[in-house]
Amino acid sequence: MFLKKRYLALFIILIMLVTMLAASIYLGSETHHLCRGHHCQVCVKLERCESIVKHILEGTLGIGILLFMGYLRETFSKYSEFMLTALTLVSLKVKLSN
Repeated sequence: MFLKKRYLALFIILIMLVTMLAASIYLGSETHHLCRGHHCQVCVKLERCESIVKHILEGTLGIGILLFMGYLRETFSKYSEFMLTALTLVSLKVKLSN
């Protein structure tokens, strides 16, 4: 089950990268087109490609921030447990003899 989820995640990432690459190539090739005015189909497609790239970047940025926050929470929870425990002579097993 875990392996299927991993392959699915990699497939989705691959689809997103191919989509962004195709949209970027189209934007680069059609930037200096012969515009026909207000209802130019190429301009409409350019706006859609820009929108796709913008939404994918915003989504991946949000996911990246959430993953980083989860990593920080996990890291600090490990160290906070160690830092909050009181170190006493008994817990350190120190033998007091005169």
